[in-house]
Amino acid sequence: MLLSSEEIERILREKFAGFPNEKIHEAAEAIVKAHGVWNELDISGNLGAEYSCQCKDICQIGDAFYKGKKIRVFVSNRS
Repeated sequence: MLLSSEEIERILREKFAGFPNEKIHEAAEAIVKAHGVWNELDISGNLGAEYSCQCKDICQIGDAFYKGKKIRVFVSNRS
């Protein structure tokens, strides 16, 4: 898992202030349990931003790439 359950709960509390702690905990647990359902892909060699100077102007991911942001892509194993 990329983030611990505690880190997930902290983020959820920040984003959803006022939600009951029990619900925040349940949501964090569901995210942790979903860990085996997702795969992280390395798209650094396949990102269109490497080939097109227009990519940053038409795509938020391309813009983030040009700004030096780390791009992480997750795909579900479920159909």
